[in-house]
Amino acid sequence: MVVAGFAELSSRLKALAAKVDLVSFDIFDTLLERHVEPPDAVKTVASRRAAALFAAAVGEHLAPGALLAARHEAEATLRRQAQDAGFDHECAFSDIAGEVARRIAPAKEEALYAALVEGELEAEREALYPRAKAAELLAALKAQGKRVVAVSDMYLDSALIARLFQHFGLGGLVDRIYVSADLKLGKYSGRLFRH
Repeated sequence: MVVAGFAELSSRLKALAAKVDLVSFDIFDTLLERHVEPPDAVKTVASRRAAALFAAAVGEHLAPGALLAARHEAEATLRRQAQDAGFDHECAFSDIAGEVARRIAPAKEEALYAALVEGELEAEREALYPRAKAAELLAALKAQGKRVVAVSDMYLDSALIARLFQHFGLGGLVDRIYVSADLKLGKYSGRLFRH
């Protein structure tokens, strides 16, 4: 079924409401959209934010480019490890941030980890916006007693996506977030959907 926007989707869902108990939404480009193209550009902004937050917290300066390079390296390693363990090539940002913090600032690992996570969330909050009428549609489904889930292939884990949902007024409107980062299973392989 192809629909053109949330107004048409709402109308179609109302017609199907009696037949379904659960409605699943993709997160990015459905519930949340980006001002930034390509989406990976957010990683550069996040690295700059993390470097600034780390400097403010501990008084040490790290080059954003070094953080970004370490991030790419850690992400590639974690994705390979997931595949080697029989999963899809997925990993969580919290694991990436932990690996970067261990590699770059072992003596200040906690401070760098916190800066990386907050820098990522700041960059995502700046790059994203909720699709018009998304909250209204989710609230209407919840009012009808439907179970509402959100699904994504994304390196942000469900706890971080929940924080973004809260920021954008979608908190409490989704019963469960299923994300490839948590399970190391992707939509593209069908394994996340089967889970």
